[in-house]
Amino acid sequence: MLARWRAIHAGWLAYMGELDADRFFADCAFTDGDRAVKLKAWQLIFDVIYQGTTHRSDIMRIAAEVHETPQFDLSLMQFLSGVFRQ
Repeated sequence: MLARWRAIHAGWLAYMGELDADRFFADCAFTDGDRAVKLKAWQLIFDVIYQGTTHRSDIMRIAAEVHETPQFDLSLMQFLSGVFRQ
């Protein structure tokens, strides 16, 4: 599993390294079921960030309901940065 996450991380790093203003504001087209969707690259990047934040808050809420509020940081970016430094 860690190898898969490292591959995803490497792909994001490569993409971000090539991201200039033209690509940042470029259209990204995909399908969602039967409908075609067109967004800008920056909108998709912000959605990934938003989703990560949402999942972090869900994990914190679930942990608090099961036991007590976690006394550790569940920041996705801090976790990933620690994983990929190993």
